[in-house]
Amino acid sequence: MDPEKSPRPGLTILPLPIYRTEPKAVQYLIEEIELQGLPRKYCITEQLPKGGYSSIYKGFERDTNTNIIVKKCNHEDEFQRQIAAIVRLSSKDSMDYVVPILACFLDERYIVMPQMNRGTVWNLWNARRGLSPEETVAIISQAGKALEQIHTAGLVHNDIKSANILLTSPDAQPLTDALQDSALTAPSETLIAKLSDLGLSCSREGIELPYLEPIHGNGTPAYAAPEALAKDPELSRPTPLMDIYSLTLVVYEMLTGIQLYDDVKWEDVARRRWFEQIPPDERIPEPVLPVLRKGADLNPARRFQSVPEMISALEKAVRNG
Repeated sequence: MDPEKSPRPGLTILPLPIYRTEPKAVQYLIEEIELQGLPRKYCITEQLPKGGYSSIYKGFERDTNTNIIVKKCNHEDEFQRQIAAIVRLSSKDSMDYVVPILACFLDERYIVMPQMNRGTVWNLWNARRGLSPEETVAIISQAGKALEQIHTAGLVHNDIKSANILLTSPDAQPLTDALQDSALTAPSETLIAKLSDLGLSCSREGIELPYLEPIHGNGTPAYAAPEALAKDPELSRPTPLMDIYSLTLVVYEMLTGIQLYDDVKWEDVARRRWFEQIPPDERIPEPVLPVLRKGADLNPARRFQSVPEMISALEKAVRNG
């Protein structure tokens, strides 16, 4: 392929194929995508659908044959916040349930992370059209531990959503495209969940941290708490209670297979959010619905005041359901 006719501006498709050996001696013929400024130790093989704040690529490290994800941040602020948050969490030994950063490159704003071999919670509940309460609790309790570590470190995640909870299976081989759909729709396996994407994180009120100054509003309108949509900057400053609201909406998605708020525009979300509570659904066990309504209460003071409190209530409700 002629590099000058590359279908993606700014990328060069190298003309020579590269062979990669996967476990069990399975071979794939691939074309490498060259990213300017990224060391040659990394081989980039695919560009994933572009996010709102970054471009995402899949590949592997040549020496170790380890699958990786490379994130190119579009904005300096997002890049600095993600690095600063990871440094903060690492200093507190709070990385058990957070996707780590393997390397970062300042000039081009690249972040290199391990590839989680089972995709995201968004992929999972979409493929399965909802999960069982037991499966949901098993995953969300791990995401909850990550979020509690973030809050304890003095941070607010500020972009909790099912696409930011990544999944891996410790004994599974990396998925090929042909196996991806069947793996997602198969009966649940033991999954490890880790929280990702701290590019919109900020410090909690009363805590000053370099590069993590408070911002206003929430990263994704469909998961934003009502107060995050307020025009008053004091009301819209991110808090742990906004993260709890967003995590509650993720639980609803996982149980029902439905995204509760799919409006694209902030004003449309805000108009609905101020007056609605979590609706009942036949797939939500009766004892669980009050837990979801408390976690997503319109009044922050009536929500669960910590992530462990919410997870404990959810676990108890599922046992009783």
